[in-house]
Amino acid sequence: MRRLSEIFIGLLNTEFHDVHPVGEILILSLEAFNSFLRDFMRILEVFL
Repeated sequence: MRRLSEIFIGLLNTEFHDVHPVGEILILSLEAFNSFLRDFMRILEVFL
């Protein structure tokens, strides 16, 4: 799961980085969402 999202972010990075500022915002929000998911999974692991 994490590896997949890293690949996805890497792809977005190469696609949008120089093309459009929207891509930059998208990457930043994706990374924020990714870290949120990681923390959420950690919390779930504690309870399960």
